[in-house]
Amino acid sequence: MAGTLSRRKLLALAGAGLSGLAAPARACRASGRWDEAWDVIVVGSGAAGLSAAIMARKAGASVLLIEKNRVLGGNTALCIGDMAVCGSPIQKKLGIRDSPEIMAADIRRYGVTSDFSRCLFVSHHSLAAWKWTVDELRMNWADNAVQFDVGQSRPRGIMMKPRTGASLISAAVNRAEFLKVALRPGCRMESILRRRDRGAPAEGLCVSFEGGPLRRIQARSGIVLAF
Repeated sequence: MAGTLSRRKLLALAGAGLSGLAAPARACRASGRWDEAWDVIVVGSGAAGLSAAIMARKAGASVLLIEKNRVLGGNTALCIGDMAVCGSPIQKKLGIRDSPEIMAADIRRYGVTSDFSRCLFVSHHSLAAWKWTVDELRMNWADNAVQFDVGQSRPRGIMMKPRTGASLISAAVNRAEFLKVALRPGCRMESILRRRDRGAPAEGLCVSFEGGPLRRIQARSGIVLAF
């Protein structure tokens, strides 16, 4: 695998994140043969999960994306269909003055997180993220207005066409299917499988498909938790 697909870079299982997971209701046997194997497993089919799956696949990995619900999309499919973007062409065309620092201050003030460095990271990368949806997903966006969303001191919400989060999910699913990402709705993560060595990275997942028998799925390069 390429360096960008190394286990260390792709593994999204930091201890702090795992500590908040509820104890699994069911668990696979501690050891044994894998039922199937993929380079990367993505858990969750919202915007974050689908984006991660697409980029891992483009980097050359075989990718399985699982979603516990029978319909793909997660919370993204339920959103109103705006994306907060600082310094967008629409803002500039309308003469709206904005900056990553102003956007970051809005995020922190609204109470999403008190970590200003994270707020700055989001705001500094918002334009690139939006451009990615245009270039990679071929998303359609309104180009003559921006929305004043909750918590914003500047109007910066670019509106999807049609204006619904399902527009983004549909475009991302189409792209993932074109790239041959394996999409598996109705598949629930029951537990994360690790070697017994202290500090050993995760090796795979124990999953159930629509309440059926448990299966052990190996992740050769990494697991992305995006739920």
